[in-house]
Amino acid sequence: LLAGRIAELVRSGEAQAGEIVVLLRALGDMPVYESALRQRGLQTLAGVGGFWSHQQVGDLLAWLRALANPLDELALYSTLASPLVGVSSDGLALIARTARERSSGVWKAIEECAGELEALLPVGDREGVAAFRELFGAERASAPLHSIAELLRRAIAATGYDTHVLSLDWGERRLANVHKLLGMARAYEAKEGREPRGFLDHVAHLEVALAGREAEAPVGDSQLDAVRLMSIHAAKGLEFPVVCVADLGREPNLRSADLLVDPPRARLGLRLRELASPEPRSALDFEQLREEGRAAQEAEEDRVLYVACTRAENRLLLSGAVAFESWPAVRPGTAPIAWLAPALVPDAPGLAASEAPPKGAINVELGGDLSVRCLFHTPSSSENLGRPRAAEVDSGPAAPPPSPAL
Repeated sequence: LLAGRIAELVRSGEAQAGEIVVLLRALGDMPVYESALRQRGLQTLAGVGGFWSHQQVGDLLAWLRALANPLDELALYSTLASPLVGVSSDGLALIARTARERSSGVWKAIEECAGELEALLPVGDREGVAAFRELFGAERASAPLHSIAELLRRAIAATGYDTHVLSLDWGERRLANVHKLLGMARAYEAKEGREPRGFLDHVAHLEVALAGREAEAPVGDSQLDAVRLMSIHAAKGLEFPVVCVADLGREPNLRSADLLVDPPRARLGLRLRELASPEPRSALDFEQLREEGRAAQEAEEDRVLYVACTRAENRLLLSGAVAFESWPAVRPGTAPIAWLAPALVPDAPGLAASEAPPKGAINVELGGDLSVRCLFHTPSSSENLGRPRAAEVDSGPAAPPPSPAL
């Protein structure tokens, strides 16, 4: 629904794709929104976190891990299953069974059991494994002679991986991420040397210790014609003509641990479980520490939401799913959309609770050339996709009412 509204703004000329950003509290949902936007024919650019999630980056890192250590069977299986080799699931199972029967590693089984595997594997897998055996063996032998980037480039050239990537949807952008990985390898070598394992440790640090905050590679003038997706944290200090704050139906996690500690004031709280009662019992300063922690977390969530909303220069879209029957009750841990929509459109709770929520857009004039446009969606009005009821609030310059369809 949000992707459809963005596509409508672009089609109508009210905004260019490159002027729009989708902000998310959690990066785990980014691929969902990226996919929805691309289904609407819009290019996307993941400003944070998108790079490491791309399959092509994972394929090439798996090849490098296997090359550095053929005993890394997860890397070997990942490489065999990837388009670099293209072995089927049945083929992988047969290779695994052969290795298990011989009590050997996967690479050793592939290397030493050519005849046995040839008899077992389907024709397509047989050819792929044979080509892999020859290429991988030669690359392992010559690996010390080549830089990390060169090892990756040789694998890409030998397998035609670049051609495969370009044949995919948004292939140019995917290939740009491949080239970005090669550039990262060259930059690492310039400072630290050409040891593949060192580079892989460096990559693991970037993915885990830095929470994967790595932007996708831009393609030409992609920033001018692509909708950007990024975390709210990454958008701090930036401004965009159109800001979409998504996933506002997500309720913050206010659960507390069983042990709470306040070192500065030497306070301790415990929640104890007893055999005689299913309900835990609070002890010491647990209740007070829990309430203080919840209050601090709620304040932080409000601050993050404020940062997200104030990134917008001209138009702000607020989107999220919420149970209509919970409106207008506001309680600790309430999803932001549950109080934002009623605050901006006072009639929202009553309209949402009615048997037939409005099908078209509700426009509320705020004065000063500002207006709020509100749309309600239910499973039946969302093409029976089984989505929860949702509300979207679009705050922007006063304009003629847009199409009722999101």
